[in-house]
Amino acid sequence: MKTDTFPLNYFKTIWSPKKIIEKRQSLNWLQLLFLLIFLNALMIVPVSLNYTRMDSYSLENTFPESFQMLDQSVVSELSKASIKNGEMTIDEFEINNEQGAIMGGISSDRAELALQEEENTILFLEDELVIKETNQSASHVPYTKDFTLEGIESTDQLKEAVSQQWFIKNQSFLIAVLSFILFVLLLAELVFLIFGAAFFLYIASKNKPLLKGRYKESVSVVMYAAGAPTIAAMLVGLIDFNIITMVTVQSIGMIGFIWVIYYHNRISEIKAQKEMSKQVQY
Repeated sequence: MKTDTFPLNYFKTIWSPKKIIEKRQSLNWLQLLFLLIFLNALMIVPVSLNYTRMDSYSLENTFPESFQMLDQSVVSELSKASIKNGEMTIDEFEINNEQGAIMGGISSDRAELALQEEENTILFLEDELVIKETNQSASHVPYTKDFTLEGIESTDQLKEAVSQQWFIKNQSFLIAVLSFILFVLLLAELVFLIFGAAFFLYIASKNKPLLKGRYKESVSVVMYAAGAPTIAAMLVGLIDFNIITMVTVQSIGMIGFIWVIYYHNRISEIKAQKEMSKQVQY
C-alpha cells in the first residue's frame, strides 16, 4: 500500500514538526476542505456512540405545552389502567385545561376529532400514545411489549415513562438530529480555530522562510498541527465522554503543536544562519 498519497501521507506527517514544515506546500484547498470535515467527523464519533447509550430523552423541551398538562390527576386516572403486551385497557376519561386536553380509553373517531379540535393533546389509546403540540403534526408512539405504568405515583415518573416510549420509537432519528446539530457547531468552532490560528501564524511568519508570505501555507501548517490533538480528543471522548473536555484537548493541543512547529523552525533557521556565517568566515 502506498502511504505517500493523500490522505495517508497526512497521517504520516502530523507527528513530526520537521515533516510538517517540509510538506506545508503539498495540500491544495480541496484537500484542506476534506481534512477539515474529516477532523470534525472524528470528533463526532464519541458523540454518536454516547447518544446510542441513551435509554430515555426528556420531552419537556420538545413538547413543552403538552407535557405541562401532565399532572397528578392524569397519574390518578392512569393508575386504573391495565397494560399487557403493548395494549392498554382503561375506562374512558378526559381532562381539560387551558393548554388542551388529555384523554384515555376513547375510540379512534373520538381521537381524530380531539386532534383536530385541540391545540395540545395527549391521548392514551389502546395500542399507542399520541402527542400533539401546537403547530406540530401528531406523534404516534406504539406501546412496547414491556411498557407498564405499575409503580408510577408521581408526575415526574409519568413524564419519564412517556418520554421513554417516545425515545424508543424515535431513537435513530433523534441521534441523527442531535449528531448533526453538534457536527455543525463543532465545525464552526474548528473553522474559527484553524483559520484564526492560521491568520496569526501568517502575520508572525510573513517575512520568514517558514511560510514565504502565503496564507494557504499557514492554513496547511495549522491543519497538520490539528491532526494529532484531534485524534487525542477523540480517544479521550471514547474513554470518558465530555464534549467540553474534547474541545479543550483539541484546541490546546493544536495551539501547543503550532508553538512547537514555529520554534522548531526558528531553531533550524538560527542553526542555518550560524553555519552560513562560519562558511563565510572560512
